[in-house]
Formats: sequence, structure tokens, C-alpha cells
Amino acid sequence: MAYSSNNIITAADYNTFVGTVNGVIGTGSGSKGYGQSTLSTVSATDQITAAHWTALLGAVTTAATHQGTSVDIPGASHTGYPATGDTIHAFDATVSIGGTSYNYDLSTAITNVDTNFQNVDAAQQTTTATLHTTTRSSAWADNINSEVDVTFADANAARFFFNTGGEIHLTADQPTTSTTQDTNWDTVFDTAMGTIKMGFTGTTRTGSGGTPATTIGYYDLTGTYQTIFDGTNIGSGAYSANDVLIQAKTITNGVRFYINFDDQHSPTAPSTVDEVVSGTKVDFAVRKSSTYTIANPSFSTFESF
Repeated sequence: MAYSSNNIITAADYNTFVGTVNGVIGTGSGSKGYGQSTLSTVSATDQITAAHWTALLGAVTTAATHQGTSVDIPGASHTGYPATGDTIHAFDATVSIGGTSYNYDLSTAITNVDTNFQNVDAAQQTTTATLHTTTRSSAWADNINSEVDVTFADANAARFFFNTGGEIHLTADQPTTSTTQDTNWDTVFDTAMGTIKMGFTGTTRTGSGGTPATTIGYYDLTGTYQTIFDGTNIGSGAYSANDVLIQAKTITNGVRFYINFDDQHSPTAPSTVDEVVSGTKVDFAVRKSSTYTIANPSFSTFESF
């Protein structure tokens, strides 16, 4: 029997709603599943209480908030919100409560939350402070590279992080700008690269140079390095041949990043000095859901600059 006004609301109706919502907020599989506590189903002999309905409405509302999905269901301060002793209403878009009609539509709300499981409202995300840094401790010329591991507690923890819109952020910096060569690298890092952001299905950058792999994110990685940012000839002027390369691959329960800075500038005679001052670094941070509790990954330098 359909969930609608003037019909009996069965355990099967309630459990169908719960199953759909749990598929979004629970463990799920692949790119679906937020890793949160799930709702309990009921049996045909159970009494479906106000607590069951408020738990369901709350789970749908929280998921919708996280996604930025518009839903028309009652909140705790709204007329019709279930309470012990109240008349049971089917929120089927035609509900009348106390002689007043409301457009509450629970079935459509659940369908929309299920459809939009990969949506993320930017306002419901928070960026952390720096969680890890890999730093060059001496002056350098030619090229330097570093590898950094980002590891989660297990494979599901990684899924939950990215499924809720999590991103790994890489931001490079040249702290000393005492020479034009240092200054140019600092400009590359600050302006051309900006922050490199790898999410679940793509990589972006806040800068204006280089090419991010917008179709390569966590779920596209393999055990072989793939380029997520190509900064070939990303410098300017006399330093235009300088390159940046960032790659990523899967490791057990996480991701390994490869970062290469290639300085192809040659000194102008009579000078023979051609090096970048020590301190070149890459900071790692994350952006993740603030609606749900999502664990940070751990970071470690696999190979130093």
C-alpha cells in the first residue's frame, strides 16, 4: 500500500524510506555512503513511534543540509513535526493539519537526497590549518622532488572522506625572495599554482597557470602515478622554462603524492650562481564536511625534497 493520506502506514513503507536514507548516510559502497550512524528498521509487529519518524526526518534534513538539497519536510519547530500523542500524518504533499494544508513531501525529499548524494554545499565544508609540510632544507638547482603519503584508518574511512566532499590541498611556498630567481618561484607558487585541490572525481587549482586534471580525483587513481597538475613552462620571463609536476597514485588506505620542481634557468654570464634559496616547501591541508564528523587522514613524508 502506498504511503499517502488516509492509508495505513506500514512497516514496509517506513523501512523503504529507511533503506534509501541509510544507503546515502551509512557505509554504502563505492562513491556512495557518508559513514554515519544508520536508522533502524522495524518489523511488522512493531509500533512505529514518534521517535522513529523524528529520527528519519532528522537524517533526511541533515543530509539535505550537507548537500544543499532543498526539501519540504517539517523541522522540530514546525507544525506537524511528530510528537507522542499527535495524530499521524502522511507527508505526501497534500497533508492537512488542523485545517491548514502543507506541502510536506517526505517521499520526494528522500528521492532528492538519494539522487544528490554526490552534491556538497560549499558552506557546509571547512578547511583545516596545515597538517603536514615537506621542506627543502638546503639551496637547490636543477630539480627537486618529494613524495608524501596521505593515509586513512582504512579503505572505508578514505571513502567517507571523499564521499562527503573531502579534498586534499597542496600549497607550495618559497619563503625567501632575496633574488629574482627566488621571487619568480614564489610567484609561480602563489599566483600560477595557488592551491592544488584533489577531490573525489577531479583536481582543481586556485591559481591561473598550469593545467589541473579536472577529471582525475581519488576514485580515478590507480597504483601507477597519474599527473594531476601539469605546470610545464609555468615560470615567466627569463624563468619561463621552469616546470612544476604533481602526480598521485593509490597506496594502501590512501594516496601518495609526487611533487617535482624543475628549475631550467641558466645564469647569465659572468654570473655562475644559479640556485634557489633553501626553505622551498609544500603544505598539506584538507577541506571536509562540517555537517558530519569525518576523520582527518594522517600525513608522512615518504621522500624528502
